[in-house]
Amino acid sequence: MLKQKVFLGKVALAILIVWGAFFSSTPNVAAVESDVLFDTDTPIALTLEGRTRTFLVGDGSRAVSIQVGASSITVIVGTAGEGEDSDTFTLQNNASTPAMNFLINSAYDPVTTCSGGFGSVSLSNTATTTYIIAPQPDNLCETGASGSSSGGGGGGGGGVTTPTTPTVPAETPSVTAPVAGAHPNGTLILDNGTIYLVVEGKKRGFRNPEEYFSHGYKFAQAVAANDADRSLSDSDEPIEKALDGTLALDKTDNRTIYMIAGGQKRGFTSAEVFHALGYQFNQAVPIDLGDYPAGDPITGESTTHPNGALLLDKNDGRTVWWVLNGQRQGFQSAEVFFTYGFSFGKIVPATDADMALAEGALVKFRDGTIVADGSDYYLISEGKKRKFVNLEAMQNLGYQMTNAIAASLGAYKVGDDIN
Repeated sequence: MLKQKVFLGKVALAILIVWGAFFSSTPNVAAVESDVLFDTDTPIALTLEGRTRTFLVGDGSRAVSIQVGASSITVIVGTAGEGEDSDTFTLQNNASTPAMNFLINSAYDPVTTCSGGFGSVSLSNTATTTYIIAPQPDNLCETGASGSSSGGGGGGGGGVTTPTTPTVPAETPSVTAPVAGAHPNGTLILDNGTIYLVVEGKKRGFRNPEEYFSHGYKFAQAVAANDADRSLSDSDEPIEKALDGTLALDKTDNRTIYMIAGGQKRGFTSAEVFHALGYQFNQAVPIDLGDYPAGDPITGESTTHPNGALLLDKNDGRTVWWVLNGQRQGFQSAEVFFTYGFSFGKIVPATDADMALAEGALVKFRDGTIVADGSDYYLISEGKKRKFVNLEAMQNLGYQMTNAIAASLGAYKVGDDIN
């Protein structure tokens, strides 16, 4: 059987945005403007789903620093000095850009507004705060809608409005057996502002929004919880920590970068080692790593990338590998690659030692993915394809045709139909 993998072809690699390092020096931050005051509406261009979109920083906005990445911007909003006003910062789409909701990765409460065909976000608080603002091209403001809310989330499946930051779920009564009518494993469900993942017949929450985002989930994938979902017991453990392979800026000191691997935080012994492994200092993913156990530091003697790394084949320069459990695994297709929330900007060059790793099984669609195979629609759950008996059955459960990926599922085992 011919094995397929993800090929880059002639795709320009977007630059990852990261900060700092496991270093004792001041964080090395590229392309940052400090103590910025905008005295007119100022355009900022971002690349979203392969298209350049322009947003406007509002006249009078002020920040300690602003860093423009490929698909998001990082803004540090400061507090007031003596005799000064606190920083405020606003961002909105311009007239030629669809009105998008925003994700804002912060514990503070930004205000987002959808009004008159414009989506905007306003930042102002009483503590110096780092915000990552990410416009959501798959989550548009409804035409003519107005109003504001805390957070910049957006609509989930079936028109459900979701929050910017998933909250830690409250405890619910324990159920000893699976409940009929609950959504299948792999489904993201939204219940009263809280997002859960259905795993092994239980609801598993997320510890914080930063770890949620690291798994590449989109709010548009979440469906409204039903009564059967609410009867599911909570998992004994929250969702696993940040996804392996995540480069994380530790929020406990706002200067140390770690690679998350095996649920541990692994530091780099020098900037040279960091760069030698292909990583770049131009995006930060701030996560509180205070309760992550420390793994072995990544040194100059490290010849293979840590678990979770995405690698570009050293020999053909086109194949993408995912390092998992000491193996390198290819992806069935580019569509499979994207269902994990990955982007080509996260790929780094493989080393000789990486290429010497054993080749594992191909990575298939992530659980929870909706796939259209011909005229039939399936949900991938527990690695199997589960067919919806008809479109009404799919839509009654909150799944949307717009989230379906066209692909052949001939290599998948067949699970029970979904009524």
